[in-house]
Amino acid sequence: MYSLDKRKRIYESIKRAEVNPDWDFKKIMKNDPKSYKLPFTNKDIYRYLVQFKSFMENEEFGLLTDDKPPHEF
Repeated sequence: MYSLDKRKRIYESIKRAEVNPDWDFKKIMKNDPKSYKLPFTNKDIYRYLVQFKSFMENEEFGLLTDDKPPHEF
């Protein structure tokens, strides 16, 4: 599990993505040789990010408020 600080930084990035739905989200994976072979459209990635943002905002999970220790598997 990521630290609270890292989760907050991820959340801020997703907030920026939410207001830029036409941004080329696949370009962040430019170093992956198969990035443009992904079966997802830019719109699919955008929808996923917006849903993930909503998940992060769910207070039940405390992702933006609790500094939980990493899980051990």
